[in-house]
Amino acid sequence: NLGDKATDSSRMIYFIENYTRLMDSLSEPIPISRIDLRDTLNIQLEINKLIIKLGNEEDLEDKLNKVINILKEESDYINLEGYIDVSFNGNPVKLFN
Repeated sequence: NLGDKATDSSRMIYFIENYTRLMDSLSEPIPISRIDLRDTLNIQLEINKLIIKLGNEEDLEDKLNKVINILKEESDYINLEGYIDVSFNGNPVKLFN
């Protein structure tokens, strides 16, 4: 209902606040078509058929920076299928079809 709190999950609220702040600071927005918060330990973003696996809400800025750098390398990322996994420490995993 309009005006009601959408969730009581502190993890979801923390993610949404930080995600919104980071997206607002970008000079060029990322066209995210869907955010999957059903499992806050396995957060996923989607850009059409490209899935971005964030894992939990920790180190969100670092994870999104990695994703942005990968997307800059792929000029036609809006049409990619596959995934980018930044849900762990270390180098991201990317698999494109």
